[in-house]
Amino acid sequence: MKFNKYIKIIIIIILIIFFLFIRFINLDADRLLPVFAKVNDEFYKSSAAIYKVNFGTWLNDNGNSGLMHAPLYSTMILYPIYKFLGVSLITTRLLSVLAGILSVFLLYLILRKENKKVALFAALLLSINTIFFTLNRVGLPESLVIACMLFGFYVISFNEKRTANYLLAGLIMGLAFLLKVSQLYIMPALVLFLIMQKINKKISIKHIIYFATSYGLVLLGYFIYIKLNYPIFEPMIEFTRLINFTPLFIARPLLLLVNRFLSFPSIFFLILLTIIFFRVFGFPSFSLRGFIHYSKSISFVERVSFSWLFGIFFGVIFTSLVDRRFSSIVIPLVIYSSLLLYKKKSSNKMINVQEKNASLFETGAVFILFLSVLFNYLIVINENFFQSLSKIFLFDVFPGYYNLILNLIKNPCFIFTTLLLLGGTSLFIISYFKLRKHVGFRIKLIKLGFFLLLSLLVLGFIKFNYLLFLDNLFKIPIWIIGTLSFVSSCWLYLKITKTPSSTSKKIFKTYFIYCITLILLFSLLFPSFSIKEASQKIDELTNEGDFIIGYYSPGLSIESHTKPLLNIFRPPFQDLINYSVYDRYKPVLYLTDPKETYPPKKEEIPYPLEYITTFELNPLFGFGKPQKVIELYRIDYNTNYTQNDDLCFFTDCHNILISQNWGTSQN
Repeated sequence: MKFNKYIKIIIIIILIIFFLFIRFINLDADRLLPVFAKVNDEFYKSSAAIYKVNFGTWLNDNGNSGLMHAPLYSTMILYPIYKFLGVSLITTRLLSVLAGILSVFLLYLILRKENKKVALFAALLLSINTIFFTLNRVGLPESLVIACMLFGFYVISFNEKRTANYLLAGLIMGLAFLLKVSQLYIMPALVLFLIMQKINKKISIKHIIYFATSYGLVLLGYFIYIKLNYPIFEPMIEFTRLINFTPLFIARPLLLLVNRFLSFPSIFFLILLTIIFFRVFGFPSFSLRGFIHYSKSISFVERVSFSWLFGIFFGVIFTSLVDRRFSSIVIPLVIYSSLLLYKKKSSNKMINVQEKNASLFETGAVFILFLSVLFNYLIVINENFFQSLSKIFLFDVFPGYYNLILNLIKNPCFIFTTLLLLGGTSLFIISYFKLRKHVGFRIKLIKLGFFLLLSLLVLGFIKFNYLLFLDNLFKIPIWIIGTLSFVSSCWLYLKITKTPSSTSKKIFKTYFIYCITLILLFSLLFPSFSIKEASQKIDELTNEGDFIIGYYSPGLSIESHTKPLLNIFRPPFQDLINYSVYDRYKPVLYLTDPKETYPPKKEEIPYPLEYITTFELNPLFGFGKPQKVIELYRIDYNTNYTQNDDLCFFTDCHNILISQNWGTSQN
């Protein structure tokens, strides 16, 4: 019996080592899945280090995004790697691989203090997760951010009551902010964790002050850094404000659970297992008393997982619903899934606080879920509904609140949504005050909320995976997708409520088969190298240091050692220049997506364009639908020519240039 136990442990360890090791193989291949980085993202965060190594300056002519949004990552972390190993896709991604391996090891160390079986199994789940695997093979700081977060919790786990541990953990997690400033959206998770620790009498106010001081000093240092270098970052700051303004008006809580990131199979399966965990072991009631009781009844690992999971969701509401924002939730999902398999039900002190009456927050949460289901099914039935609503908030320059309100009033979709919300809110208030004291109302409310939650997740999963995998093969009427989603939700609800144990085992098996098959086939055996091949083609057509322009030029400049120009063609950059980009930079090549209208457009180029080739980038699984199709043109400066007479004066007064205040690295 013991021999079989050791054999299983050895097999799990071998699998973990194997799937960690193959992260290094074909590291310059395309992404396993269309998630995280598109074409340009890797360049933006590494641009400062690339320019310093290749061209002798930290500043570039494309916005200095890396210096502003990832200062520690681009200067102190990537620069030494580039300096000694050279600039390439492999060296850009190498640090992410190492951070991913470190994350698996740290997760094991944190969990083994409470349960070695849970620790080993969680390490296996994380090592084979296709989303985490993909993140570890993309040149972005998010893998390092996750490693820093885990390291911070690992330091606290040594001794939960020692103040010095919180001081050090605050510093480590603060440094994660310097790796990627959008890590600020993780702050609600840290706050929630400290509150749960205080409720559990593990810490005092002194511990919180120590943590906040060390974390706050790092934030203060960053804002001083931005202030001192404001002339460099001014265009990027204004650009960030512009692109982040739109999502503030979109009802994010209604769209959150059908986000594409949560619909990738390897994340979706973990979410289902997490839901089953809460179904079996209990979830705190939506009241202060219930939350306090729950915080006292769970272990350190569960407090970390609970605060991390729900803190992230709360934080993401206030920022863009971007895949990278969600990436770290794979950690608590893996922990909960592992606990589901090994945690004994009897060891939990609290299944649910059995309050007789439903609280206002519980009823409100179910109401939001109901609106979200209704809203998302409307989008499935009529995609123009959401597009019409979101177009109100798409603008290059903020039109002013008065004009914005007028646009809202004129939009029928906005009026319909407003009436829907008002009617639903009225129904919610009436039902709460009339039914909250009825016997069994709370139980029925919880069951309804559970079903609505599953409905949202299943709807997002079916719709997303149909569009990703099957849309090119055959068309399915949209009403069939909606019907299939509803029927599948009902079936899944019955399976989870009646046979949670057997259902969870089937989900585990599906998870393992999916993840292992995907990694072995399309990352190890049959990878594609479209980004690398396109970069090599550009390298053949240019000399080192040549400028290239177009929306996808940054992503193809890493291996080609060229200088991309993109952001200066967009507001507010174009308002800060006074000379012609073509006269100043002489870009050699132009890249464009024929289906999109990113500046500069073909007709805006004041010189003849010679078509060279078309790149199909990031094909799904190496041979499927490409994520981007890009046409490559050579710009001919030997011919005086404009494609439109209205643009004859373009080279003298074109507004698409860079400010002399914040960097001209070519001089």
